[in-house]
Amino acid sequence: LAPRQAHFRSIYKNNRTIDQGIIILFKNPHSFTGEDIVEIQAHGGDVVLNLLLEECISLGARQADAGEFSKRAFLNNKIDLAQAEAISDLISASSESAAISAINSLQGLFSERIHTLLNKTVALRVEIEASIDFPDEDIELIDNTTVKAMFLNIKNDIEQLETSINQGSIIQNGIKAVLLGEPNAGKSSLLNRLTQLESAIVTDIEGTTRDIIKEKILIDDLPVHIFDTAGIRKTDNIIESKGIDKTIDQIKRSDIVLLINDVSKNNTTDINKIISKFESFDASLLEHKKVILINNKSDRLNTIPSDECETSVYISAKNNIGIDILKDKIKKTVNYNTPSLESFENVFSARLRHKVALCEAKDSIYNAEDKLKTSNLIDLVAEDLRLAQNSLNKITGEFSADDLLGEIFSSFCIGK
Repeated sequence: LAPRQAHFRSIYKNNRTIDQGIIILFKNPHSFTGEDIVEIQAHGGDVVLNLLLEECISLGARQADAGEFSKRAFLNNKIDLAQAEAISDLISASSESAAISAINSLQGLFSERIHTLLNKTVALRVEIEASIDFPDEDIELIDNTTVKAMFLNIKNDIEQLETSINQGSIIQNGIKAVLLGEPNAGKSSLLNRLTQLESAIVTDIEGTTRDIIKEKILIDDLPVHIFDTAGIRKTDNIIESKGIDKTIDQIKRSDIVLLINDVSKNNTTDINKIISKFESFDASLLEHKKVILINNKSDRLNTIPSDECETSVYISAKNNIGIDILKDKIKKTVNYNTPSLESFENVFSARLRHKVALCEAKDSIYNAEDKLKTSNLIDLVAEDLRLAQNSLNKITGEFSADDLLGEIFSSFCIGK
């Protein structure tokens, strides 16, 4: 086969034609993995593809492990680790914003920002370590003005990158929002209104919802995973009690709590007053949570108060009143800004390990700066800068343990 040319061929199994398709040979290093690759473009359909796969395996091939092609491309220096992860993120993207952020990372824009930060960190290490490596030279060991400027520059870059990563993480993974409230406050009605589906049963009977109902919606391309839960109250019903226990567990795992209040019974914007009415509920669960108080059934009020409070909103799930305002408050509460076409180049798909590694690098940079200000232990300053460099290298895979690579690629689709 001539490399990188399409050849139309018949495909045989046991001397019998099973399909016709296109065969393309890619010689290393001009292939995705950097190895010799033969690509077979056959017709779709489970039966034909299974026959083709069986014949390939009978001739000595094997099925690829999860993420194996991306892993080989990484090991052969065709892509870095952040780009490899972006392939999986692109495949699993659930919105246009998520797809674009993944493409940005796949094209290397995220890696470029990391490498720029790495180069600045290395340059600062050179400044600092000169005083360690050449203690007897007749030179000014540390130019404080230059070093201060370099530290400030690096910190600014890290903070900007943190903003981009946080935005990318929200776009890629979405947020978890749990509906919390007393029975019959309107949680299920709100879920149905947001999803525009009859996802939950709505009745006037208290305690209808016994188990967690999960749905996903998009708010201006922001994926929101909504969990409808059992109403909070004291009950002797074993099934309902277990549902309430699940509600508590879901609150712990949520990013935001949508606290539903029947405003026709209790008209207030004081979250603490609403929570105090819940029997046997640990209010400390909400201490470090982002909470929006949703005063539902506002259609029963003579007048609806003006929407001035950032943490509360008046709605009527039944009559579709205030739903758009609620959606805007959800976006503001999680600090999500719908990316413009101009800002998309600064949004990247990001994973938890990226955020952790960048946070580690940030801590090391700040520790190094503090040591430089408060002591003359230059060798410890240099060590902190080395740790910062290693943390940044973890993101692109230049400093990664084998078990980490196995964990990362095992989450990919088969063969991707």
